[in-house]
Amino acid sequence: MSHIVNKKKKVLLAEDDQGLVTILEKVLKKNYELGLSYDGAQTLKMVREFEPDVVVLDIMMPYLDGLHICQQIRQDRGQNDRPKILLLSARATEQDRQLGIAAGADDYITKPFRIDDLLKRIDDLAKG
Repeated sequence: MSHIVNKKKKVLLAEDDQGLVTILEKVLKKNYELGLSYDGAQTLKMVREFEPDVVVLDIMMPYLDGLHICQQIRQDRGQNDRPKILLLSARATEQDRQLGIAAGADDYITKPFRIDDLLKRIDDLAKG
Protein backbone atom coordinates (compact mmCIF):
# COMPACT_ATOMS: atom_id res chain seq x y z
CA MET A 1 0.00 0.00 0.00
CA SER A 2 1.47 3.33 -0.99
CA HIS A 3 0.93 6.54 0.86
CA ILE A 4 0.53 9.59 -1.28
CA VAL A 5 1.62 12.76 0.44
CA ASN A 6 -0.23 15.81 -0.78
CA LYS A 7 2.38 18.49 -1.16
CA LYS A 8 1.17 22.02 -0.76
CA LYS A 9 0.96 23.88 -4.04
CA LYS A 10 3.37 26.78 -4.38
CA VAL A 11 2.14 30.35 -4.79
CA LEU A 12 4.43 33.29 -5.53
CA LEU A 13 2.94 36.62 -4.43
CA ALA A 14 4.56 39.45 -6.40
CA GLU A 15 3.28 42.70 -4.89
CA ASP A 16 5.02 45.90 -3.80
CA ASP A 17 2.27 47.11 -1.43
CA GLN A 18 3.55 45.91 1.96
CA GLY A 19 0.14 46.32 3.63
CA LEU A 20 -1.52 44.08 1.05
CA VAL A 21 1.34 41.57 1.27
CA THR A 22 0.89 41.32 5.05
CA ILE A 23 -2.83 40.56 4.70
CA LEU A 24 -2.45 38.09 1.85
CA GLU A 25 0.54 36.36 3.42
CA LYS A 26 -1.56 35.41 6.46
CA VAL A 27 -4.36 33.85 4.43
CA LEU A 28 -2.25 32.21 1.73
CA LYS A 29 0.17 30.51 4.15
CA LYS A 30 -2.70 28.42 5.49
CA ASN A 31 -3.08 26.44 2.26
CA TYR A 32 0.01 27.09 0.16
CA GLU A 33 3.77 27.12 0.28
CA LEU A 34 4.29 30.84 -0.22
CA GLY A 35 7.05 32.84 -1.86
CA LEU A 36 7.16 36.64 -1.76
CA SER A 37 8.58 39.13 -4.22
CA TYR A 38 8.45 42.92 -4.07
CA ASP A 39 9.75 43.98 -7.50
CA GLY A 40 9.79 42.79 -11.08
CA ALA A 41 13.41 41.68 -11.33
CA GLN A 42 13.12 39.66 -8.11
CA THR A 43 9.90 38.10 -9.40
CA LEU A 44 11.54 36.66 -12.52
CA LYS A 45 14.35 35.22 -10.41
CA MET A 46 11.86 33.69 -7.94
CA VAL A 47 9.81 32.09 -10.74
CA ARG A 48 12.94 30.26 -11.88
CA GLU A 49 14.13 29.26 -8.40
CA PHE A 50 10.88 28.72 -6.44
CA GLU A 51 9.00 27.11 -9.37
CA PRO A 52 5.51 28.18 -8.26
CA ASP A 53 2.27 26.61 -9.44
CA VAL A 54 0.58 30.02 -9.37
CA VAL A 55 2.00 33.55 -9.58
CA VAL A 56 -0.19 36.32 -8.17
CA LEU A 57 1.32 39.28 -9.97
CA ASP A 58 0.70 42.99 -9.48
CA ILE A 59 0.89 44.93 -12.75
CA MET A 60 2.44 48.08 -11.24
CA MET A 61 5.79 46.82 -9.91
CA PRO A 62 9.17 48.54 -9.51
CA TYR A 63 11.89 47.80 -12.11
CA LEU A 64 9.70 45.72 -14.41
CA ASP A 65 5.92 45.84 -14.71
CA GLY A 66 3.65 42.83 -14.40
CA LEU A 67 2.72 42.68 -18.09
CA HIS A 68 6.39 42.40 -19.10
CA ILE A 69 7.00 39.84 -16.34
CA CYS A 70 4.03 37.81 -17.57
CA GLN A 71 5.33 37.90 -21.16
CA GLN A 72 8.82 36.91 -20.02
CA ILE A 73 7.53 33.96 -17.98
CA ARG A 74 5.55 32.68 -20.97
CA GLN A 75 8.51 33.19 -23.29
CA ASP A 76 10.85 31.33 -20.92
CA ARG A 77 8.41 28.44 -20.41
CA GLY A 78 7.39 27.96 -24.04
CA GLN A 79 4.20 25.92 -24.27
CA ASN A 80 4.31 24.95 -20.59
CA ASP A 81 1.18 26.31 -18.92
CA ARG A 82 2.89 26.48 -15.50
CA PRO A 83 2.95 28.60 -13.62
CA LYS A 84 -0.59 29.85 -13.84
CA ILE A 85 -0.62 33.66 -13.64
CA LEU A 86 -3.22 35.83 -11.91
CA LEU A 87 -2.73 39.54 -12.54
CA LEU A 88 -3.72 42.09 -9.90
CA SER A 89 -4.41 45.63 -11.03
CA ALA A 90 -6.10 48.88 -10.15
CA ARG A 91 -6.73 49.21 -13.90
CA ALA A 92 -10.32 48.10 -14.30
CA THR A 93 -11.20 48.62 -17.96
CA GLU A 94 -11.98 45.75 -20.30
CA GLN A 95 -9.06 46.88 -22.48
CA ASP A 96 -6.69 46.53 -19.50
CA ARG A 97 -8.02 43.03 -18.78
CA GLN A 98 -7.57 42.04 -22.43
CA LEU A 99 -3.98 43.36 -22.39
CA GLY A 100 -3.27 41.19 -19.35
CA ILE A 101 -4.72 38.07 -20.94
CA ALA A 102 -2.86 38.82 -24.19
CA ALA A 103 0.39 39.07 -22.18
CA GLY A 104 -0.17 35.48 -21.04
CA ALA A 105 -2.16 35.80 -17.82
CA ASP A 106 -4.68 33.09 -16.98
CA ASP A 107 -6.86 35.42 -14.91
CA TYR A 108 -7.16 39.10 -14.02
CA ILE A 109 -8.64 40.66 -10.89
CA THR A 110 -9.01 44.35 -10.14
CA LYS A 111 -8.20 46.16 -6.90
CA PRO A 112 -9.90 46.55 -4.59
CA PHE A 113 -11.03 42.94 -4.41
CA ARG A 114 -12.63 40.67 -1.84
CA ILE A 115 -10.15 38.28 -0.25
CA ASP A 116 -12.49 35.31 -0.68
CA ASP A 117 -12.82 36.08 -4.42
CA LEU A 118 -9.05 36.18 -4.78
CA LEU A 119 -8.62 32.93 -2.83
CA LYS A 120 -11.20 31.14 -5.00
CA ARG A 121 -9.40 32.23 -8.16
CA ILE A 122 -6.04 31.11 -6.78
CA ASP A 123 -7.56 27.76 -5.72
CA ASP A 124 -9.04 27.25 -9.19
CA LEU A 125 -5.74 28.05 -10.90
CA ALA A 126 -3.75 25.82 -8.54
CA LYS A 127 -6.05 22.87 -9.30
CA GLY A 128 -6.07 23.34 -13.03
